Amino acid sequence: MLHPPELLLAIFVQLNAESLLASSLVSHSWRESALHILVSNPPLRSRMALVGYLDMLSRHLYLRDSVNQLDLDRIGDPLGISEFQRIAEFAMPRLRKLTLPRQYRLLSAFTERDSTVQSLLASAERLESLDCASYAFGEDSFRTLNDLPTVTSLTRVFISTRRDSELLCKFIERHPKIVKLGVDGFPDTYGDDVLLALCQYSTELHDFSVGHSWNVSPDAAVEFIGKRGPSMTGLSARATPGFFSLGVLQGLSQATRLQCLSLCCGSTVYALSSDSLRLLCRTISPVRVLVLQRQVHLDGDILTRLCERLAPTLVGLDVSGCVLLPEESLLDAFGGEEGTRLERLEQLNLCDVPTVTDKVLNTLATHFATTLTCLDVGTTQITDQGLHNLVEECTDLQWLSFFTVGMEMPLTREAVKRKGIHVAESLFWIDWRLVGW
Repeated sequence: MLHPPELLLAIFVQLNAESLLASSLVSHSWRESALHILVSNPPLRSRMALVGYLDMLSRHLYLRDSVNQLDLDRIGDPLGISEFQRIAEFAMPRLRKLTLPRQYRLLSAFTERDSTVQSLLASAERLESLDCASYAFGEDSFRTLNDLPTVTSLTRVFISTRRDSELLCKFIERHPKIVKLGVDGFPDTYGDDVLLALCQYSTELHDFSVGHSWNVSPDAAVEFIGKRGPSMTGLSARATPGFFSLGVLQGLSQATRLQCLSLCCGSTVYALSSDSLRLLCRTISPVRVLVLQRQVHLDGDILTRLCERLAPTLVGLDVSGCVLLPEESLLDAFGGEEGTRLERLEQLNLCDVPTVTDKVLNTLATHFATTLTCLDVGTTQITDQGLHNLVEECTDLQWLSFFTVGMEMPLTREAVKRKGIHVAESLFWIDWRLVGW
């Protein structure tokens, strides 16, 4: 029976690499469709797999038009200059989305490494999205990046000096239509000039993230929220006191299009006060994802207020490390009366919340059996019985972390994996990039 190529592509895009390879053996038409998916976004995990992928592109010219995205950060092996040279030749001209590898995986001195990255970027013709994986650009490579007119998304760019900030400001000026920007750096890095450049030049910024105690003043953060807040759909600030000010929280009332809000604490020193959290309950828009990692003043009353406001829309919640949450409040949030409990929860992080028990897991299994796909309950008071019931009832669960020190469980990781669930070590916070947020 013949199937239209569009139908095969729609089916194959849902398959993993092993299933795609098996499908490619059925017929010539199936092979062509399967190869298109594999070449478009290859699931590379090793240097050997990358070399094989590049060999295939070097031999089959017609496959190069299918190249769409490449994630080098998932490759666990160190990469040398030769691999980058072949990527520049065979993949970069058609590539639209690139994730660089972590800096320590690049086998060369800094000067040579930066020259390699510069050559890689110089060969790009269609690049729209670049995830820098906290790579520290040199001036030459940053200037090359600045000359790419097609880039609209730049994330995890590492800023360690004022000179880096100046280069990023020039990038922002040259790319006023950038829609997504993520900045990382040292705690003492001055960041006000970047925020002010975004206020002055950016016209279409929708998603902004900043992390690692970036030195941003409350005044600059308030001005940024005032000018860019109404168009923002995603905002993430990790241990950045400037974004935890009352002025920013009040300004969030204007961010009516916000879909994802992340206010994480790398240290309890930067935690929002109880009054600030109550203000957030009044000003927050009906977001779909809320991350309040290690907000140690988040108590049961505040959680109840958040649930009342976000019940119809929230699908992802991270309250890992929020140690003041009582069991009763968790039960009400996940199984209370309609209108006060969350209704559409798909992804949940309860890691290091000491009051999470089997009773909480049973409530999740009862009310989110067909919606819950991602759960972290590491370092909690769960037992094998509660976890077993959760795994049996939640039929769509795809990602689970239940690592607890000293825990003896008959329900082994292998048993969970046999149900098709990916088992991970406790990450302390869910990486929303991995689960599609």
